[in-house]
Amino acid sequence: MLGIDVQNQGLVNQMIQHVNQLGIDYAKLDISVQEQILDDMTKRYGISEQARVALKTAAMANEKGPLDYLATIAKIGTDVVGAAGGLGLLGEKK
Repeated sequence: MLGIDVQNQGLVNQMIQHVNQLGIDYAKLDISVQEQILDDMTKRYGISEQARVALKTAAMANEKGPLDYLATIAKIGTDVVGAAGGLGLLGEKK
């Protein structure tokens, strides 16, 4: 079970909103390109390495690139912890 602490949950949720607002069809981007963009965005948002790895792992488990995965979560109107936690991919740490 992967865990993202409360602080990183908030940062990831902000990043998801940003990803969604850009309106890019991430599924059309190569996964390696998505990973590079995710790496850059997690640094910009101050998201921990553990949370970044958890996001990549959850995306791989869902057979998606990381940004495609985040955009999907944004489209269904659920935060990353609620969506991934519902799939048993992320555990909440406080």
